[in-house]
Amino acid sequence: MHFSKSLLADYLLNKQREKAKLEAEMKMICTMRQTIPAWESREHGPLASLLGQYYIPIQEFHKEFDRLVAQWSAGVPIPVKVVKKLRAAEFRLTFSSPSVPFLIDVVRNEASKIDRIQLYDAIRLKSIELRKPVQSTARRFFSCIRSFRHLAIT
Repeated sequence: MHFSKSLLADYLLNKQREKAKLEAEMKMICTMRQTIPAWESREHGPLASLLGQYYIPIQEFHKEFDRLVAQWSAGVPIPVKVVKKLRAAEFRLTFSSPSVPFLIDVVRNEASKIDRIQLYDAIRLKSIELRKPVQSTARRFFSCIRSFRHLAIT
C-alpha cells in the first residue's frame, strides 16, 4: 500500500511539473528584429525562414506588414519588431524609424534609389517616434547634416 501511494505521489508531482513547464512556455515571448524595405517584404530573402523559425504565418505577416506600411514609399528601410508568444497564434508588429546612417546617406545622395518623397517619409517616421512635429524633426536632421558637412566628415 505504501509503495502505491509513493507512485501516485510521483505521478502527481510529475503532472504538476509538466503543467508548470507548459505554463512557463505559454508566457515565453519570441522577439524577432529585422529591417525590411517598405513594400518589399515578399522579396526580402531570409524573412520567410526567420518567420518559419518563430512559427509566424508568412502570408498573414505580409498582409499585416503591407497594411501598416501603406503610408510610406517603397524602398524605405523600416526596422520591424515582431513579438509573439511561444504557443500563441497571433503576433504583434511594431516599427521604429529608419536609422540615422540611412538618412545621412539619403542626404549625401549615396543611396541612389531614394528620392525626396522617401526622405520625407523617413523623417516623418522619425518624428512619430520622437513625438515631435515633422518640421521640427526635419530642422534638427538638416542642421545635423550641415554640422557634418562643416566638419568635413566623409
